[in-house]
Amino acid sequence: MAGKVTAGSAVAASVRKFFLDESLKWIARTGFAAVLVLLAAIFTPLSDQALAIWRSPDSLERIDRRLAHLVDRIDEIAGENRIIRQPRGYSYVEEPVREGEPLWIVLYMARTKAGTNCTFVEGASVFEDSRGVRQGGSRLKPITQVGMSPERLRAPVDMPAGLRLGRVGVHIVLEYRCPVAGGTETRWDRTDTLFFELLPKA
Repeated sequence: MAGKVTAGSAVAASVRKFFLDESLKWIARTGFAAVLVLLAAIFTPLSDQALAIWRSPDSLERIDRRLAHLVDRIDEIAGENRIIRQPRGYSYVEEPVREGEPLWIVLYMARTKAGTNCTFVEGASVFEDSRGVRQGGSRLKPITQVGMSPERLRAPVDMPAGLRLGRVGVHIVLEYRCPVAGGTETRWDRTDTLFFELLPKA
């Protein structure tokens, strides 16, 4: 009798071990599949465009054009087609700033590769107060044509009337003339937004 119980227990243990092993294998396979699905979900949006280009029956010339367009979009997202660049955290507004007084902006700027041959024409200041209302300030005439290394520029700006006291943001819209095949074209860029505290008149 004892031998039968022992044999039965051994069979039960083997069955349990079998199901445990199979369960672990199933969990491992399911987890691996889930990881693959997740990776596919993450990378598919980035790869679809490239795969669509290569699988397309278009001529090589059209493929080249579509690849160039894709590169342009990537450069645009990365900011490589901008005319100027600003080292983060260096530009600022001289404070304190009071109503009715000139505002002095200090900008650290440099040309990008895309803006090497462009000429700065003028700038226009744009202000936005805590209400979200945007107003134009004074225009900026070219002081200097910055080079490829960051340069410090200090310029006065007249604020528009009616700005609400408190936190105000300001940026400069920049107009450039850039050479293209057969002539030049107008291109636009803008500085980073700088914030300051607008105080009442002294």
